[in-house]
Amino acid sequence: EGHQSASIELTVSGDPEAIHQSFAERTFEILNRISESEFTVRVDSADQAATDQLVDQLRSNDVSLIELSHSQVSLEDAFLKIVEDGSTQT
Repeated sequence: EGHQSASIELTVSGDPEAIHQSFAERTFEILNRISESEFTVRVDSADQAATDQLVDQLRSNDVSLIELSHSQVSLEDAFLKIVEDGSTQT
């Protein structure tokens, strides 16, 4: 297929509820709580269009984007996720 899973790490600042709403329909993980209103978050992102959509969602919720970086999922991490997902299905 050639589909490569990727994620992005974002440092965002704003109302925590607005931040949570921005990520509500995505798989995300809070990596670091910097302050009451600033967080570093990792979120799955299939492609540039998905990243653009997320940034648009953050901005429409008055969430400031402090930093954004892309990270490819390693082959090992991808394999472990597949195995983990397979073992949780019934």
